[in-house]
Amino acid sequence: MPLKFEGMDDLLSKLSQLEHPEFAKERALDVGAEHMRQKIAESVPRGSGSDHAADHIIVKKENGTREIGPDHGYWYLKFPEFGTSTQPAQGFMAKTFHAEIKTTQNKMADSIRKDLGL
Repeated sequence: MPLKFEGMDDLLSKLSQLEHPEFAKERALDVGAEHMRQKIAESVPRGSGSDHAADHIIVKKENGTREIGPDHGYWYLKFPEFGTSTQPAQGFMAKTFHAEIKTTQNKMADSIRKDLGL
């Protein structure tokens, strides 16, 4: 299920006034993605091993979007997120996303305002 950011239409429309609006958009995406990555990493269930999965939450840049989630070697994080036949879903990534969406949007908007000189 894709998760979308909404509510920044006014700022995004003002971006067209910049000489290179794509740089401001990319910077805002990076700021928001990094904030969300940090918060998701903080919410990852901790195991007893020395290599914590929280250290392997990454941001993948692709075609003007950002995907945030575990690195390929940590595929097993889907089990606590979505649950199994014997383990109920914890939904730590989805819960964090919904708890942090407004803060993330504000950080992205601040980045755009900074680029617009507002």
